[in-house]
Amino acid sequence: MRAICGLQPIRSGRVCWEGRILDGLAPHERARARLALVPQGREIFPRLTVSENLTTGFAPLPPNERALPGEIFTLSPSLKDMLHRHGGDLSRGQQQLAIARALVTRPRLLILDEPTEGIQPSIIKEIERVIRAVAERGNMAILLVEQYFDFARGRAACFSSCSAAKSCSPAAARRWTRVPSADISPCDSTMRGGRQGLSSPRPWV
Repeated sequence: MRAICGLQPIRSGRVCWEGRILDGLAPHERARARLALVPQGREIFPRLTVSENLTTGFAPLPPNERALPGEIFTLSPSLKDMLHRHGGDLSRGQQQLAIARALVTRPRLLILDEPTEGIQPSIIKEIERVIRAVAERGNMAILLVEQYFDFARGRAACFSSCSAAKSCSPAAARRWTRVPSADISPCDSTMRGGRQGLSSPRPWV
Protein backbone atom coordinates (compact mmCIF):
# COMPACT_ATOMS: atom_id res chain seq x y z
CA MET A 1 0.00 0.00 0.00
CA ARG A 2 2.84 2.36 0.80
CA ALA A 3 4.47 1.44 -2.51
CA ILE A 4 1.30 2.29 -4.41
CA CYS A 5 1.35 5.74 -2.82
CA GLY A 6 5.06 6.25 -3.46
CA LEU A 7 6.07 6.07 0.19
CA GLN A 8 8.21 2.97 -0.35
CA PRO A 9 10.12 1.85 -3.46
CA ILE A 10 9.01 -1.26 -5.32
CA ARG A 11 11.48 -4.11 -5.81
CA SER A 12 10.25 -5.12 -9.27
CA GLY A 13 7.39 -4.64 -11.69
CA ARG A 14 5.35 -1.51 -12.21
CA VAL A 15 2.52 0.28 -10.47
CA CYS A 16 -0.11 1.43 -12.97
CA TRP A 17 -3.30 3.38 -12.42
CA GLU A 18 -5.93 4.19 -15.04
CA GLY A 19 -3.45 3.53 -17.85
CA ARG A 20 -0.71 5.66 -16.29
CA ILE A 21 2.58 4.30 -14.97
CA LEU A 22 3.18 5.75 -11.52
CA ASP A 23 6.77 4.55 -11.10
CA GLY A 24 9.03 7.42 -10.17
CA LEU A 25 6.23 9.76 -9.15
CA ALA A 26 6.56 11.36 -5.72
CA PRO A 27 3.78 10.82 -3.17
CA HIS A 28 2.32 14.31 -3.76
CA GLU A 29 2.20 13.63 -7.50
CA ARG A 30 0.29 10.41 -6.89
CA ALA A 31 -2.10 12.33 -4.67
CA ARG A 32 -2.70 14.66 -7.62
CA ALA A 33 -3.47 11.52 -9.65
CA ARG A 34 -6.36 11.05 -7.15
CA LEU A 35 -4.88 8.31 -4.96
CA ALA A 36 -5.71 8.72 -1.27
CA LEU A 37 -4.39 6.68 1.65
CA VAL A 38 -6.01 6.23 5.05
CA PRO A 39 -3.00 4.78 6.88
CA GLN A 40 -2.99 2.29 9.70
CA GLY A 41 -2.90 4.35 12.88
CA ARG A 42 -4.89 7.23 11.32
CA GLU A 43 -1.96 9.72 11.33
CA ILE A 44 -4.13 12.79 11.73
CA PHE A 45 -2.59 16.02 13.04
CA PRO A 46 -3.38 15.95 16.77
CA ARG A 47 -2.70 19.66 17.40
CA LEU A 48 -4.80 20.85 14.47
CA THR A 49 -8.55 21.20 14.73
CA VAL A 50 -10.88 18.87 12.88
CA SER A 51 -11.53 21.65 10.38
CA GLU A 52 -7.82 22.21 9.83
CA ASN A 53 -7.21 18.47 9.43
CA LEU A 54 -9.89 18.32 6.75
CA THR A 55 -8.46 21.26 4.84
CA THR A 56 -5.05 19.58 4.61
CA GLY A 57 -6.80 17.46 2.00
CA PHE A 58 -6.85 20.52 -0.26
CA ALA A 59 -3.10 20.20 -0.96
CA PRO A 60 -3.31 18.07 -4.16
CA LEU A 61 -6.40 19.88 -5.51
CA PRO A 62 -6.52 22.79 -7.96
CA PRO A 63 -7.69 26.07 -6.38
CA ASN A 64 -11.20 25.86 -7.83
CA GLU A 65 -11.81 22.54 -6.04
CA ARG A 66 -10.60 23.57 -2.59
CA ALA A 67 -13.89 23.37 -0.73
CA LEU A 68 -15.19 20.77 1.67
CA PRO A 69 -17.64 18.47 -0.14
CA GLY A 70 -21.05 18.53 1.53
CA GLU A 71 -21.10 14.75 1.55
CA ILE A 72 -18.33 14.72 4.17
CA PHE A 73 -20.80 15.68 6.86
CA THR A 74 -23.53 13.52 5.36
CA LEU A 75 -21.29 10.47 5.64
CA SER A 76 -19.87 11.46 9.06
CA PRO A 77 -22.35 13.89 10.67
CA SER A 78 -20.59 13.79 14.04
CA LEU A 79 -17.61 15.64 12.54
CA LYS A 80 -19.72 18.73 11.95
CA ASP A 81 -20.09 19.19 15.70
CA MET A 82 -16.35 18.70 16.26
CA LEU A 83 -14.88 21.15 13.76
CA HIS A 84 -13.20 23.30 16.42
CA ARG A 85 -11.89 20.42 18.53
CA HIS A 86 -8.30 19.29 18.22
CA GLY A 87 -7.82 16.03 16.38
CA GLY A 88 -5.87 14.57 19.27
CA ASP A 89 -8.78 15.20 21.62
CA LEU A 90 -11.19 13.00 19.70
CA SER A 91 -11.83 9.82 21.63
CA ARG A 92 -14.09 8.22 19.04
CA GLY A 93 -13.80 10.13 15.79
CA GLN A 94 -10.17 9.88 14.69
CA GLN A 95 -10.81 7.15 12.11
CA GLN A 96 -13.82 8.96 10.70
CA LEU A 97 -11.67 12.10 10.46
CA ALA A 98 -8.90 10.22 8.63
CA ILE A 99 -11.39 8.81 6.11
CA ALA A 100 -13.08 12.19 5.67
CA ARG A 101 -9.71 13.89 5.08
CA ALA A 102 -8.97 11.34 2.33
CA LEU A 103 -12.38 11.94 0.74
CA VAL A 104 -11.72 15.69 0.65
CA THR A 105 -9.09 14.97 -2.02
CA ARG A 106 -11.86 13.53 -4.26
CA PRO A 107 -9.95 10.30 -4.86
CA ARG A 108 -10.38 7.86 -7.70
CA LEU A 109 -8.64 5.22 -5.54
CA LEU A 110 -9.25 5.14 -1.80
CA ILE A 111 -6.74 2.97 0.08
CA LEU A 112 -7.74 1.86 3.58
CA ASP A 113 -5.14 0.15 5.76
CA GLU A 114 -6.91 -1.85 8.52
CA PRO A 115 -9.54 0.78 9.33
CA THR A 116 -11.03 -1.29 12.19
CA GLU A 117 -7.80 -1.63 14.17
CA GLY A 118 -8.30 -0.61 17.79
CA ILE A 119 -11.86 0.58 17.15
CA GLN A 120 -14.81 -0.24 19.38
CA PRO A 121 -17.73 -2.16 17.77
CA SER A 122 -20.12 0.80 17.56
CA ILE A 123 -17.52 2.84 15.63
CA ILE A 124 -16.75 -0.13 13.37
CA LYS A 125 -20.40 -0.15 12.29
CA GLU A 126 -20.17 3.56 11.51
CA ILE A 127 -17.01 3.05 9.44
CA GLU A 128 -18.68 0.14 7.65
CA ARG A 129 -21.63 2.37 6.76
CA VAL A 130 -19.34 5.06 5.36
CA ILE A 131 -17.31 2.61 3.25
CA ARG A 132 -20.47 1.00 1.93
CA ALA A 133 -21.95 4.39 0.99
CA VAL A 134 -18.75 5.45 -0.79
CA ALA A 135 -18.53 2.14 -2.68
CA GLU A 136 -22.14 2.32 -3.82
CA ARG A 137 -21.50 5.64 -5.55
CA GLY A 138 -19.41 3.75 -8.11
CA ASN A 139 -17.03 6.60 -8.90
CA MET A 140 -13.93 5.31 -7.13
CA ALA A 141 -12.09 2.07 -6.49
CA ILE A 142 -11.44 0.99 -2.90
CA LEU A 143 -8.41 -1.02 -1.85
CA LEU A 144 -9.06 -2.39 1.63
CA VAL A 145 -6.56 -4.32 3.74
CA GLU A 146 -8.37 -5.79 6.71
CA GLN A 147 -7.63 -8.63 9.14
CA TYR A 148 -11.30 -9.12 10.06
CA PHE A 149 -12.76 -10.97 7.11
CA ASP A 150 -16.38 -10.53 8.19
CA PHE A 151 -15.94 -6.76 7.94
CA ALA A 152 -14.56 -6.94 4.40
CA ARG A 153 -16.57 -9.80 2.96
CA GLY A 154 -19.77 -7.95 2.09
CA ARG A 155 -17.98 -5.06 0.39
CA ALA A 156 -15.53 -6.70 -2.00
CA ALA A 157 -15.66 -7.53 -5.70
CA CYS A 158 -12.20 -9.12 -5.61
CA PHE A 159 -10.11 -10.76 -2.88
CA SER A 160 -6.40 -11.38 -2.47
CA SER A 161 -5.53 -13.45 0.58
CA CYS A 162 -2.11 -13.02 2.20
CA SER A 163 -0.29 -14.06 5.33
CA ALA A 164 3.13 -13.28 6.74
CA ALA A 165 4.29 -16.86 6.23
CA LYS A 166 2.75 -17.81 2.89
CA SER A 167 0.24 -16.71 0.32
CA CYS A 168 -3.12 -18.39 -0.17
CA SER A 169 -3.92 -20.02 -3.51
CA PRO A 170 -6.96 -18.81 -5.48
CA ALA A 171 -8.61 -22.21 -4.97
CA ALA A 172 -8.18 -22.05 -1.21
CA ALA A 173 -9.34 -18.46 -1.07
CA ARG A 174 -12.39 -19.35 -3.16
CA ARG A 175 -13.40 -22.05 -0.69
CA TRP A 176 -12.92 -19.58 2.15
CA THR A 177 -14.69 -16.58 0.65
CA ARG A 178 -17.23 -18.23 -1.65
CA VAL A 179 -16.58 -15.81 -4.46
CA PRO A 180 -15.81 -16.78 -8.10
CA SER A 181 -12.27 -17.78 -9.00
CA ALA A 182 -12.03 -14.93 -11.50
CA ASP A 183 -12.34 -12.50 -8.61
CA ILE A 184 -9.53 -13.95 -6.49
CA SER A 185 -5.82 -13.48 -7.06
CA PRO A 186 -2.90 -14.92 -5.09
CA CYS A 187 -0.76 -12.62 -3.00
CA ASP A 188 2.43 -13.53 -4.89
CA SER A 189 1.21 -12.27 -8.25
CA THR A 190 -0.46 -9.13 -6.98
CA MET A 191 2.18 -7.87 -4.55
CA ARG A 192 5.48 -9.03 -6.01
CA GLY A 193 6.99 -8.89 -9.53
CA GLY A 194 5.21 -8.45 -12.83
CA ARG A 195 3.00 -5.67 -14.06
CA GLN A 196 0.85 -4.41 -11.21
CA GLY A 197 -2.32 -2.72 -12.35
CA LEU A 198 -5.32 -1.24 -10.55
CA SER A 199 -8.51 -0.63 -12.46
CA SER A 200 -11.29 1.82 -11.64
CA PRO A 201 -13.98 2.14 -10.39
CA ARG A 202 -14.15 -1.49 -9.28
CA PRO A 203 -13.74 -1.96 -5.50
CA TRP A 204 -10.97 -4.30 -4.37
CA VAL A 205 -9.85 -6.13 -1.27
